[in-house]
Amino acid sequence: MSPFKFTLASETPMPKLLLRQSLLLTAILATAVTGSSSAKEIALPPETILLKQSDLPGYALASGYCVLCHSADYVHYQPPAKPRSFWLAEVTKMQKKYGAPVPDAQVDLIVDYLTSIYGSSPPTAASAAAQGAHN
Repeated sequence: MSPFKFTLASETPMPKLLLRQSLLLTAILATAVTGSSSAKEIALPPETILLKQSDLPGYALASGYCVLCHSADYVHYQPPAKPRSFWLAEVTKMQKKYGAPVPDAQVDLIVDYLTSIYGSSPPTAASAAAQGAHN
């Protein structure tokens, strides 16, 4: 027996329907409130693709910064053989528009990696020098 007593003003079907809806809404809300205190575990599917490996220092940076926010699929799905200006615009957009935590000093290395591996040109002299210092 319920500890609550409900008295209806009339025995017409409308108040009974409202009572049932109110009880249902109360039950849903009570479940939502009490259920929100427990942590939910979300299992993400395994990665299906990785960035293409390279000895360029931008590879490690891209593996850390880029896939922090999105999968490597987004890089692989970009149009092939795009110039450095395309990749620079993409990395800058991720930084400025989407708030990617890529330090300004690392942008050229990431762009050189993306251009070299996914784009239309070999790495620049700056990235080659950085690679030499990195090894």
